[in-house]
Amino acid sequence: MKKFLIAAVILIVISIPVVVAQEDEFVSRRVKRIPFENVGSVAVLIESLDDDGRKCGISEYEFKALVELKLRQSGIGVREMNDYTLESPYIYININMVYLEKIDHFTYSMNMGLMQTVRLLRNEQTLTAQTWDKGLIAIHSSETIRTSLKEGLDSLLTFFINDYLSANPRNGK
Repeated sequence: MKKFLIAAVILIVISIPVVVAQEDEFVSRRVKRIPFENVGSVAVLIESLDDDGRKCGISEYEFKALVELKLRQSGIGVREMNDYTLESPYIYININMVYLEKIDHFTYSMNMGLMQTVRLLRNEQTLTAQTWDKGLIAIHSSETIRTSLKEGLDSLLTFFINDYLSANPRNGK
């Protein structure tokens, strides 16, 4: 019953379909470029979907293939994810989904981040940290969830590619 009430409140507050992508309007272009300067190629890590995520009929492998294809089409090099990659730049994508059975809808959040090795100034320690991120929240029916997920992923990836290419223009332009 609680899930149904939560879903009803969500539906009242948010019209269907809704996708809200975060964009900080006050960040200067220079600051947005810093995480991307001289990054080179990236690997892609998609967090495993939970049980509700698997109900929508799309897998993390399909997401990974879509991301890698769009990166390559944009001229961004793609590496395979392996043990040493955790110390190299990689894109991390996390999708959290809840299936609301009574109304046959999915609600989800999708986050994309650029993970890189960074050095702390205070003690010179290195660690992996998220240096760029975007996210969205949406709710969709079972019939439209696959399309919504792909469109949301494409939207976040467009932000990533635009920021990457503004810091690393092709042909020195």
